Amino acid sequence: MTQHVFYIEGGDNVGKSTTISKLKETGFIDLLAYNKIGFNKYPTSNLTDKINQIVTATNELDKAHSIDKTINYRQAKNQLIDETIGFMISDMNDSFSPHHTIPIFTKEDTCYICDRGPLSTYLYQYRGKDGLDTLDTIPLMNEKHLLEQFIKSYVPNTPNDLNIVILNNNKSIDDIHIDTTETIAYKKAFDNDIKLQTRINNSLNNIVTMIKTDQLPKTHIRFYCIDIFDAMGRRKSPDDVCKELIQIINSTGGN
Repeated sequence: MTQHVFYIEGGDNVGKSTTISKLKETGFIDLLAYNKIGFNKYPTSNLTDKINQIVTATNELDKAHSIDKTINYRQAKNQLIDETIGFMISDMNDSFSPHHTIPIFTKEDTCYICDRGPLSTYLYQYRGKDGLDTLDTIPLMNEKHLLEQFIKSYVPNTPNDLNIVILNNNKSIDDIHIDTTETIAYKKAFDNDIKLQTRINNSLNNIVTMIKTDQLPKTHIRFYCIDIFDAMGRRKSPDDVCKELIQIINSTGGN
């Protein structure tokens, strides 16, 4: 029995949660080639308080450094980033474990679909280590090296089949409707951090380019992408995006 894990990733407001909700509908979930299917959203609510505390500590560090330049800012910032990455990866343990919490009484493969995953940890945390948060964009080959380093250093080499599916905004960020209803403190802070969001979108563009040109690093994770705008520049419907996701999931196996 193999557990096939699909992390649905992408920038803010590209439709990750909407696509997963659509997939849960009877008319779509019945199209999946798997009989055993589970869902999760990362980070889980278990981490909310902890991440809020780390974001507060990071803001306090920034303020302290603006006053006292003798503070070893980079070392302290890296420690906070490493702490966050550790919490994030541990929080995803269900998707790395070969024995998922869904009761399994047969030898059928399982499908586990997650709203966000390791790529978000790379984009939000790892990509900002060692002063790289000062760079809005980096060359594609540098991105490739960083991504490979992150996956090999932090993502467990599990027996599970790990897949990342990026919902790609293949137009301008201005073409995306922005959701302003977020209530969780750290998520609101991330959403409102323009420099962070710029860095994330530029890194996503690099990674999508690597997917489309077969330049991805060789790791134990497979990458896919789905453009959310069609060739005519029209936003695809949730149904259409969901159908493309089902094709990707079914291409990996089933029962």
